[in-house]
Amino acid sequence: MQLHRAFDAPHYPAVEVFRQSRLVAVLGTLPVVAVVGLLVAFGIVREAPGVFWIFPAAVGLTAVFLARVALASFRPSNWLVRYSPDGMLIQIRSHLNAHLPAEDQTILYLPTSEIASANKLVERVAVQTPRGRERRTCIWLELRLGHDQTHGLAQALVRERTAGAPGRRLRSRWRHHPVELSEPDRLRILWRSPNTWIRPGVDRALALLAERVPLAPERRAEIP
Repeated sequence: MQLHRAFDAPHYPAVEVFRQSRLVAVLGTLPVVAVVGLLVAFGIVREAPGVFWIFPAAVGLTAVFLARVALASFRPSNWLVRYSPDGMLIQIRSHLNAHLPAEDQTILYLPTSEIASANKLVERVAVQTPRGRERRTCIWLELRLGHDQTHGLAQALVRERTAGAPGRRLRSRWRHHPVELSEPDRLRILWRSPNTWIRPGVDRALALLAERVPLAPERRAEIP
């Protein structure tokens, strides 16, 4: 297991590259853009009063937010895992935060020989919404390591969560963290959530890993 900076990470021939779906990002943006267009057209045709324009302006801000997410999916930094039979390159930094300092170590090389087993983890997480408490599903690729020597990785993950916080150079960041250490010997990679849609799917990743790594049964968890 080794950590690298993005600009000096090793380049192994990848059998498969897993990344945020560009199609999903675009489809999530288009309806909001269409609503803005309809509101603007309605306001012009009806010669709406000034107070009316507050609403399309607010929706427009949402469209700008979603457009930024969609554009990020088309950048070269949009990848999560590069798989080769001998090992995986895992980007612990969200592709949405590619603007953060390049000198940070954000690329993990994990040899398949260090993986004891792999499985799918399906979590149902309770969240509070304006409509009350709802359960949302998250799907993870869970890798159990053959060791617990992950202190350096744990520190790198903490740095990613505190980037832009007091004590570091102040830069805006997205609260999107696709990689976690749930235990010192258990690495989790987020594949599906309300704002994450990695393609190809997690089953493809497991099929590739099965050639080198034992697969464990799928796990399910309810998070209150």
